Amino acid sequence: MDAKLFFPTSKSYHVIIVDFPDPSDKVISKLYTKEFFRRVVKSLAPGGIIVIQSNSTEDMPRVYWSIHNTLKSIGMKTKSYYVYVPSFGDWGFQIASFKNFIPGRKKVPVPNQTLPKNLSRLFKLPAEVLESKNVALPNSLKNLRLFKYYHQDQKEAVAQ
Repeated sequence: MDAKLFFPTSKSYHVIIVDFPDPSDKVISKLYTKEFFRRVVKSLAPGGIIVIQSNSTEDMPRVYWSIHNTLKSIGMKTKSYYVYVPSFGDWGFQIASFKNFIPGRKKVPVPNQTLPKNLSRLFKLPAEVLESKNVALPNSLKNLRLFKYYHQDQKEAVAQ
């Protein structure tokens, strides 16, 4: 995959939102590698952030934490959070920047039905989700782990 497909100009962005498909095979897993993210974040403005959907925190914990650890492996400061999405259940995301930031102090200025008034609650992950944080390794082109984690987590979720 070539980042130029997604960022054809030299323009920089304050926010980049990534909503790729589930990393169910090797090809899609390449979208979540440190090599690809290095190219994408070159389009971030100074102090900019990238937000990445990172799959289910309950059913895909290794996938969730591998994406987190992949971003950290390229030097990003990463905050993990989850929200309840009515059609998916608890769904995880990563917010990352090269600068320190405290995202939970923001208020949502538009009416909504699912976000709590205190956004910092979104960043308090349950203990069972945190268990996989240190076992899920970064994903890279040399070692495509993410699609393996996806299938392992999927088998375990079905078995429960």
